[in-house]
This record gives sequence, C-alpha cells and structure tokens, in this order.
Amino acid sequence: MITCSDFHVGGYFFGCSDDTLTFTNTGSSASEYCSTNGPQLLKTTARGTRVTFTASTSHTYKGFRCTAQAVRGTDCRSPSDRASYEVWLETGTSESFTSPNFPSSYSRGDSKRWVFCAVDASARIQISCREFSVGRAFFGCSGDVLAISNAESNGQVTRGLCGSIHEYLPSTELHRFCGTAGPKFVKTNERGTIIRFHASTSGVYKGFNCTAKAVRHAICLDDNKPTDNEVWLNTGSSEVFTSPNYPFNYGKQDDRDWVFCAAQDTDEISISCHDFQVGGRYVFCLDERIDRREAACDESRVGAAAFGCVDDTFVVSDGDSDTEFCGSPRAQSVAARGRGLRVALAVATGGIYGGFNCTATAVRKAICTDASKPAGNEVWLETGVSKAFASPNYPLNYGSNDGREWVFCAVQASDRISITCNDFEVGRKFIVCFDDFVTISNVGPRFSSFCGSEGPDTVVTTQRGTTVTFSMSSVFSYKGFNCTATAVSQ
Repeated sequence: MITCSDFHVGGYFFGCSDDTLTFTNTGSSASEYCSTNGPQLLKTTARGTRVTFTASTSHTYKGFRCTAQAVRGTDCRSPSDRASYEVWLETGTSESFTSPNFPSSYSRGDSKRWVFCAVDASARIQISCREFSVGRAFFGCSGDVLAISNAESNGQVTRGLCGSIHEYLPSTELHRFCGTAGPKFVKTNERGTIIRFHASTSGVYKGFNCTAKAVRHAICLDDNKPTDNEVWLNTGSSEVFTSPNYPFNYGKQDDRDWVFCAAQDTDEISISCHDFQVGGRYVFCLDERIDRREAACDESRVGAAAFGCVDDTFVVSDGDSDTEFCGSPRAQSVAARGRGLRVALAVATGGIYGGFNCTATAVRKAICTDASKPAGNEVWLETGVSKAFASPNYPLNYGSNDGREWVFCAVQASDRISITCNDFEVGRKFIVCFDDFVTISNVGPRFSSFCGSEGPDTVVTTQRGTTVTFSMSSVFSYKGFNCTATAVSQ
C-alpha cells in the first residue's frame, strides 16, 4: 500500500504534462500521478509493484515523500494469525482512533488506515464518532473523506445538503462520511472493517475522534448471559431511560445506546416517550410551497408532510430494520417485531434540544390470551361489565405528550368488546386525520381510526380483545374524549 504525505511532481494540463510518478499492479496496467495529487492509500492487486519516477524538468518541483507498506489481501483472518496493524477486540471492548494531529487540524497527505477485527467470529464492529469535521460536503464527498468498509446498508441516512454527507456505495460496500456529521453506531456485516481517512487539504478541518467497539451481531440471545448494555424485562415490567442530563438539554458528545429484551418468548418490547425533543425535522409547508423547519410552518393550515431529520436522531432497531424519530415534543410509540429493541441517540448538535424521557415495557405479542394470567396492562371484563377511560386531563385539554394505550379483554371467549364515546374531540380531520387520533384494533377497517369530532359510537370488535391507542402528532391539544369499554355477548 502506497501513501504520499507530501507530493508535488510535474505539471498538469488535461493530463500530466512533464514529470510523473507511476505504479504498476493497481487495478489497471499502470497508475500515473502528477501535480499535487499524489497516491493516498493506494493498494496493489498483486504482491509487488514497480514505482517509476520520470523527471524531465530540473529544480522546478519539490518532489515527493511516500511510504510503502506490506498489507494483507484479506484482513481479520484469525486472532492467532494477526497482522501487526490489525486491532483485535473482545466483545464489549473498544479502541479509540483519531485523525492525525487531533484536536488540531490535519494536513494534506495525513491519510491513514485502520483495521479493526472482532475476536469472536460472530461479533461485529461498531463505529461511532464523538467529534467530526472532515472536508466539505456539497452533494457528495469530493475531497477529504472517512470511509468504512463492510458496513450494514441500513445504517444512517444522508443528512442535509451542504452541512454533512453520508454516502453508501453498494458496488464497493463502502460508507463514506464528510462534513460535520460522522458515523453514529454504524455496524459492520462482517467481523472486521477497514477505516480509510483520505486527506487532501491542510489546516482547514479539525478531523475526528472516533471509537471502534466489538458488539454482538444479534441482541437478546440469552438472559443468563446478558451483554453489559442489555436490560431484560419480564411481562409487564418497565425500565425508564432518558437522554443524558435530562430534563436539561443533552450535549454534543451525548451519544448513547440501550438494548431492551423480553424475558419471555411470547413477549415483545414496546417503547413509549412521555417527553420528546430530539433534533430538528423538516416538513413541506403546503401553503408556502417551500421546505422549512417544523416550527416555521403555519400551523393554522391543513396538513404537512415530513421531509426528514435534520441533525440529531432517536433510532429504534428490531434487528431487521431501523425506524428514525426526531422533531418537537410528541409521544412516540414503537412495538418490536422480535424479542428485543436497540435504541440509539445519535447527536450531531449540542445543547440545543431538551431530550427525552422514555419507557421500555415488555408486553405480550398477543393480547387477551388467558384471563387467569392477565398482563399488567390488560383490563378483563365479564359480560355486561363496563370500564370507563378518558384522555389525560379530561375534561380539560390534553397535553402534547399525553399519548396512552389501553387493552380491554372479554372474560368469555365468545364475547366481544364494545367501545362507545359520549364526548370526543381529538385532533383535526379533513377527509383523513391530520394529527392526533384514536385507533381501535380488531374492528372493521372502516372504523379503525377516529379523529376530529367523530368518535366511536358503539364500535364492536371482531375478537375478544382490543387495544385502544391514543396517538399524538402535533403540538396543539384538544379537549379529548370520555369513552366506555363493555364486554357484550355475541
């Protein structure tokens, strides 16, 4: 592998005009370099390379200072047969790495390469950067860049236009980062990864401070052997978790991740947040026809479509897919499709947003299965018996973080649940629901969601149980609802 820390050879005018430095076995018959664009982390395709310096001028150009290093064609083979430059990590351990001269600015030619490997062949490497300022992002990474190999393609998404860029190149399986938002909890799909830092500027950008950590590829495998960040929950039990420094604003280096696991195979994890303010969110303002921050839109208009997260994100992963949350205070609820959830706070700003107060709860995948063994959130009703429930603070207006969930079950397997509301004012409706709404499960699709002033009027379920969910999606509040669930004979 060839890297030149200082390079000025010949001139360039639509091609090398005089002096050149040439390498063989680099993916083509030869690689020719001139001007100030010397090779950076140039890897050969064979065990050897011929380097030829051709000089046709005299005392005009400074020349070059380069380094040749023997590297393996395949890295991370085995911890017992490791290369000197490979860093092998036991599961749960980490290693920090920084750009040259950090925290001062790096220089042109300070390109560097790191190789991190997991000792456990089934483990993976996770990369997160607490500080990141690499090159300029303008519709792509064209100069300085940090690249990660073997990274999962469902990791972070592209951020912004000119502030920061994250590109995924499927042909090379490389994730490239530049600008001011570096990798956050980016996990590899193999036991090892190669980190390449390409520097083509001098004294402009601060660089980065990152960490590589060996983590389990799968979460929630065995409650008898939990990892250090796994929290195992029995049916109905909960665990509260908050952003660092909550209820005050979280800081720039407050990235965190949590893993919640259901102890019973028949359970899943549900995340609900009673207070939530993480990052900015862009929406498309229908009245003004321009993209603006959420708070800048005219909330008196009807409807707005989310465009994406601007900076900080709250990411929930069930192992198969990631779901991103961000924006102004609202209640968020996500149910896992598996036994566990990984939650990550990825911070690109600092001291701007209030953070979150959330709860992870182990709930049953199937509701109302056994009246003799009710889950903690289930209300079981004998035939003809009713249970009243209302929105928080009713009859006064509910708040922006007052989302709730109720589960009602009929003791008799042949009975059904009837939901009736004698007072209902939830969100806004114009053909469809635009913000807050109430959903009732196990009923016909025509009556599953309710909003505005049109609440459920004797809606009967098709099964013995139902989940009633009150969802919040706006900063406005309304009077709410007063409803009754009754077990009825069918």
